[in-house]
Parts: sequence; structure tokens; C-alpha cells
Amino acid sequence: MATDQYYQISNSTDSTWPTWVSNAYAATSATSAHAYCVQQVNNTWGQWVSAGTTSSADTITIPYQRVWNEWVASGTVNVGIDASSTDASWNSWVYAQAETEDEKRLRAAQEVGAKPRWDAQQRVLAEAAAKREEEQRLADARAKELLKGALVQAQLERFERDECIPVDTAKGNKYLIRKGRTKNIDVLNPDGTVKHRLCVHPASDCPDFDTMLAQKLWLEHSEDEILRMANVWPA
Repeated sequence: MATDQYYQISNSTDSTWPTWVSNAYAATSATSAHAYCVQQVNNTWGQWVSAGTTSSADTITIPYQRVWNEWVASGTVNVGIDASSTDASWNSWVYAQAETEDEKRLRAAQEVGAKPRWDAQQRVLAEAAAKREEEQRLADARAKELLKGALVQAQLERFERDECIPVDTAKGNKYLIRKGRTKNIDVLNPDGTVKHRLCVHPASDCPDFDTMLAQKLWLEHSEDEILRMANVWPA
């Protein structure tokens, strides 16, 4: 702790952080008539954060609480920092430092220099996003054309109407593949109502239309295998 106009830690005392947080006493010596400390002052951390008063003979002799609450309160208190009443609250220590003219000019220059860099970064991000969107659009278009080429007439008509694919398997089971990737295969009852849904899809990320084509081919050619792998969800 550095010497100020009111008190100091003696040269023979370890004034490091351990002194403040330990339970040992830290000897002090007064430096003026305004001193607020006496010999063998308990300068531990507990002294500063405790809620009690600090007026016993072996602690601090001022009628003020030299505790943490004084430092974080918004009121004005005299704790020996100044000869007169001083706003010694935490807000004063954090916010009361006025910005100098040099600091203002430096901050303004930094803000001016930062704007072109920020604008350039935003342009790069926007261009990358636009490129990804265009690539996705082209991939979806190719996948849709590939799917349509694999559908029979009845399936194509239903797909053109609502982007669903009806599938009748060799075992006589009926399914409806809806556009999507997960939980998009309806297992149908004979009357066309939904019995339950299946969730099974390619492991790789691909356009929805590619997923639907894979599901169609699985149902038509490997129905038992897809039923074994799929998760079942209620309708």
C-alpha cells in the first residue's frame, strides 16, 4: 500500500495482498495530525468488507466505517482520502476520470480508422452469404430436376401439386413422402389416414429433394431395411 498524506505501512511490514487478506496485524505509522490509523491496525480484508464498526482501540479510530460498503455506496463519505468530504464511492473511482482533449482526439481517430475496416468486413460477410445462398439455390434446382426424372406419372402429378410423393411398395404398403428431411415419411392406413411417421434420411447434408429421392428408392427396393433403421413417430 503506497504512502499518502494520512498513513503508511511501515518499511518493515509486508504490504502485499497477503497482508490484507490474512488475519495478521499490519503495523502502521502516522504521517500527520490527520492520521486515522494507530499502531497495530488490523488492515485485513475482513476489516474492509465487514459490516461492523471499526472503532476499537486496536483497529481504526475514526467514526466512519472503513468497509467495502462505504466504497461501493453512492453517497459522499470522508474516509481519509481527502481532508474534506469526498465522494469516495466505487462510481467515483471507475467513472469520474474525465476524458482529456488528447484522449478525445485519439478516440475519434480510432473510430474513424475503424469504420472502413468494419465496412469492409461487412461486405466480405455479405458476399459470402450471398454466394452460399446462390449455391444452395442451384443445388436445390438440380436435385428437384433429378427427383422429377425418377418419378412415375402418378407420383409426378402429386409432386407437382403439393411436393409430396406417394409410394406403393411390393408388399402392398402405402407411404407418403413429404418435403423435408426428418419425420417426413407418413405410413398410411388403407383409408389414406396417417398411421405413424418414419424418420430416416441420408447421413450427409443434402438438399431436401435429394433426401426425398433416396427415401423413395429405399421404400421401393429395401422396405424391410428402411423399416428396421427408421425411428417411429406418432402421427
